[in-house]
Amino acid sequence: MLDRINNIMKKINPAQLVLLCATGICIVGFLDYITGYEISFFAFYALPIGCASWYGGQKQGRICALFSIVIWFIADNMTGHVYSHHLIPFWNGLIRLIFFVFTAYSVAAIKEKIELEENSADFDALTSILNGRGFRKKAEAILPFLKRGGSNSALSETGRICLCACFY
Repeated sequence: MLDRINNIMKKINPAQLVLLCATGICIVGFLDYITGYEISFFAFYALPIGCASWYGGQKQGRICALFSIVIWFIADNMTGHVYSHHLIPFWNGLIRLIFFVFTAYSVAAIKEKIELEENSADFDALTSILNGRGFRKKAEAILPFLKRGGSNSALSETGRICLCACFY
């Protein structure tokens, strides 16, 4: 089931992703409002921000971080939370914003590093051609098409291109 969700999320365009995550932020904000200011929902705002950063990148994560602060501020004011100084809510919002932007940056950076490692794991560092793992992945992707054609075939890898020769 998680694979299906992951595949769906990968296909969503950035605008739809931000809208979906903004909906999640609104739900968290509503729960924050219902529970009142005594119970903090601070960490739950990070879930849609992380989702936006993972599937969309830093830009979408930062957009959701800014939206989260607005929703938090509205929910906090609607609960009737009274502060001892009128600047305290702005300070709290700034601290939350810093945390949310850091979350967006961190999640996007981790995803970039994982993708880089996955890509570099398929190529030989010295020759920049496919290693055994990379060749196997390419072959597994190509072989079903070759078997469907019913032809005798050979696979070869030169540079970063996996070649297929068919013999009839």
